[in-house]
Amino acid sequence: MISWIAEKVGDFKGRFAQEVVQQVSEEAVRRTLPGFTKRKRLWDVWSVMRTFLCQVAGGSSCREAVALAIAQEWVRKDASVLTPAYCKARGRLPEKGLRQLALSVGVGLEEEAARAECWPHRPVKVVDGTGVRLADTASNQAAYPQGSHQKPGCSFPVMYVCALMGLTGGGILDAEFGAGPGRDRLMFRKLWRSLEEGDIVLTDAGFGSYAEIAALRERGVDSLVRLGKRKARAGRVLELGDDDWIVEWERPKKPGEWIEADRLPEKLRMRVVEFGVERPGLRTRKVALATTLLDADLYPKRMLMALYRRRWEMELRLRDIKTTMGLEGLHCKSAEGCRKEFWMGLMAYNLIRTVMADAARRARLSLARISFAGTLQRLRAFGQAPADGFSFRATYRLLLDHVARDRLPKRPNRREPRAVKGRPKNYQRLTAPRHEFQEVLHRNHYKAA
Repeated sequence: MISWIAEKVGDFKGRFAQEVVQQVSEEAVRRTLPGFTKRKRLWDVWSVMRTFLCQVAGGSSCREAVALAIAQEWVRKDASVLTPAYCKARGRLPEKGLRQLALSVGVGLEEEAARAECWPHRPVKVVDGTGVRLADTASNQAAYPQGSHQKPGCSFPVMYVCALMGLTGGGILDAEFGAGPGRDRLMFRKLWRSLEEGDIVLTDAGFGSYAEIAALRERGVDSLVRLGKRKARAGRVLELGDDDWIVEWERPKKPGEWIEADRLPEKLRMRVVEFGVERPGLRTRKVALATTLLDADLYPKRMLMALYRRRWEMELRLRDIKTTMGLEGLHCKSAEGCRKEFWMGLMAYNLIRTVMADAARRARLSLARISFAGTLQRLRAFGQAPADGFSFRATYRLLLDHVARDRLPKRPNRREPRAVKGRPKNYQRLTAPRHEFQEVLHRNHYKAA
């Protein structure tokens, strides 16, 4: 599937996919991970990378991944069918190199996609956070402990992720990991390394403090955030139109532990726009946005409203990564292994988005009409050996044609309840560590007998 495309990158005829996918070709992998091994092994860096990538993208086990590698002849036919050798080789992959490979695909995707669409004539990057469940091991619990309100041994460690996404192509440009809730802002500030002068950052209210907006403005980065507890009309100095005005915020006495107050301006001029969101049967809700884009002619109110509405795309992309790709729960037993697994998942995600963008470009469609799940399913099917009489180029063109034909319907203002139809199994809840719980059940069984 994904490895099939990376392996055949030299046969690409189209420039778009070749420019992006070649960043995970065999040459690029060996160049990025030069010190993987000093002697020739059964599992070299390229065979491990292809196997690991297909395992994460396909949601398969280590046993199935090893079987795939042997069947595809990425390793010798007489290689052991057991998993320890593969798992040890996977553990030798450097996390820094995997991160570089994964993010380089996302950056390349955004650069190529921006040539076709750059709205509103400046790069827009979206920030949001989420959490993924890890395997319940001592290493994972130490690095990413479970919630303090849960009993020890009765829950799973959680690794919190803050990601930066390009709005045009939907590629993940950077990500940071943290332990415990409430550290989104700390992770967000680390992501500033991937912001460039002229960017527009699109966030929710959790990332819109005075200090963060002012510090980003000093870097030449504009912000569009939703107002939280701050009053929308406080400090109003100039009216620009209906529900559109300029305000001046005063510097707080304690802007945060990470920055001194003297390094921030005493006042910050912001633009606030307000609009109503109507839902059938519900009261109209007011939404207020704050931005450093002060020019009402260059950035009219409707443009800002439409731009903030697209922030929901970040939620959908995180759903693609966690639910569609199955990365909501990671399986590695060490914290470092879980981070590597997630980086490989982001690499697969960015490569899938690359195929989607190539299909949309070829069919002259909006990228929003291409299904992520449909693309992933077709990649799994087309990733097998091409049929007799078909070259790789012909097979890839057929893949793009099928992806573009299966278009998502237009569903404006679509609403789906977060509810499940299936009933839970009639099992007891684990209210104590498993070994203690088993002992209690054992004693109760003999008492009943």
